[in-house]
Amino acid sequence: MDMKKYYHCNINKDITVSNDKLRYLRADLFKGKMHPYSIINYFKIKKFKKLLQSGFPEPAIVVSLNPLLIAAYSEDLDCVTILSYPKSLIKEYKLTISSRLLTLNTYKTGNKYDEDIIPGENPMGLWVGFTPNIAEFLSDDTEAIDKKKKSIPEDYWGRVFELGLKYVDRYPSVNRVGAPLLSEKINIKI
Repeated sequence: MDMKKYYHCNINKDITVSNDKLRYLRADLFKGKMHPYSIINYFKIKKFKKLLQSGFPEPAIVVSLNPLLIAAYSEDLDCVTILSYPKSLIKEYKLTISSRLLTLNTYKTGNKYDEDIIPGENPMGLWVGFTPNIAEFLSDDTEAIDKKKKSIPEDYWGRVFELGLKYVDRYPSVNRVGAPLLSEKINIKI
């Protein structure tokens, strides 16, 4: 991930990354001290924590439980991207279809849209892609997360759910791995 391509500022200082939650989704980043990649992983984790504080808070909604799929919305692109997660998160977070979550999006510039991006009717034209990260799966700062979710207009939630269901129906095998530092990668090309 080239941070120079991504828009960032520290708008989420009140949301910190939990090492336990990060380890649950990316155990590979926490190899033992003797592991040859441990220093590289240390810097990846540090970079990710800084990046998450830069993510723009937007709505995300569960659109499928089997498999677990979450539609993460970007107002700037007026579209969703679909994230896949392990089913074990369903019980842990008491997820149901239409559960509301918070995505912290970072954006990138470039010459063409990410392969899974289908801009909506009102894109702002500034970005060609975004990297979503679901805050609840990465942080224990539930008060800050809930406050940001409450600030999202009610009509956005319905739009995200509708866009997510349409996307999954139209492209059932296209999604991104939801795990941190992997959520910019598309599983299957359109």
